Amino acid sequence: MDENVALVDSLGLVRAMNEGDVTIQVNSDSLTASANLTIAADGSTQVTLIANANGGTAKTIGPAGGSITTTGEDGTVYRLDVPENALVENVEIRMSDLVAVEGLPGGNKFTAGV
Repeated sequence: MDENVALVDSLGLVRAMNEGDVTIQVNSDSLTASANLTIAADGSTQVTLIANANGGTAKTIGPAGGSITTTGEDGTVYRLDVPENALVENVEIRMSDLVAVEGLPGGNKFTAGV
């Protein structure tokens, strides 16, 4: 990845640095996915996330930590664990599997997401 074009922080958020093309790769256990992004002169790239119509799962998690799970259309169970003291107040977290991402550069090749 060309860090002069984009950076990915520890949370997985992509930050545009300069105009150009960059490939972002994600690894999780034995799974790998990548996306080719074109960063415009104004630093933007726009995509639309399409969530599962079931609305997913919502749960309030606070400073004590906790976990939330949701089940995708294909039966896959996704779980998010929030460690103790990661939040300073109660926060409602909504989690749903993604069924599509519109506007991805490079042919709209979407594999999976939550």
